[in-house]
Amino acid sequence: MRLYYLMFLVTILAACDQLPHAGEEGHPCRTGWVASACNDGLRCLDEGCVACGGPGQTCCQIPGGSRFCNGGACVGDWDAPGTCSGDCGSIGLACCGDGDAPCPGGGTCSAGMCQGDAADPCQSGKEVHTVNVIEPDCSTVQVTFKTDTAAQAEECRQKLVAHAAPGEEVCSTDTKPNETEVCKFSINGSDQLYLWNCSDQQLATCEAFFCLDGCTWSTGTCP
Repeated sequence: MRLYYLMFLVTILAACDQLPHAGEEGHPCRTGWVASACNDGLRCLDEGCVACGGPGQTCCQIPGGSRFCNGGACVGDWDAPGTCSGDCGSIGLACCGDGDAPCPGGGTCSAGMCQGDAADPCQSGKEVHTVNVIEPDCSTVQVTFKTDTAAQAEECRQKLVAHAAPGEEVCSTDTKPNETEVCKFSINGSDQLYLWNCSDQQLATCEAFFCLDGCTWSTGTCP
């Protein structure tokens, strides 16, 4: 158990030692796991942050999870970065050609269109809406809904709220979470952390997660 806590602290301290502009487009990815490797709208690829999710750009990817695009579908082998088609391949859009996978974003190709399961109103519309879920450790998971109206997307979001685990925060639809720069003061000194949140309450939850002993916090850069 003592070794586990030691490794945990080493991981946090290592993550605080970042290069200037780490996480920004055209710069190195952040290291560690206390903050996302790159800023919102970017993906860590070949140790650098590149734009993702737009037409012709590389697909974005949830850390350790699936690839996604802001429009269209992610086209390419599952073990490759993939490219966002922009105007085809997802439910409600045209099929991407006549290949083996004309609808890589989901659904089946029928009459030249990618058709979804009409029984799932959260995935069968033409509008794309995203919801960010903040985990207790301040990591983020982005959920994508495809609905016909913003009101329907909000109904889908409420389902996430109803099933949220303790310590999780479901952000508002189509909003970017805050990446708050905080300084942790403890018996080991000061640590610079970057914590995702959509409310002061979630920020406090994340701070509690990273406080293994008595500590205090301040917003901004460590002195």
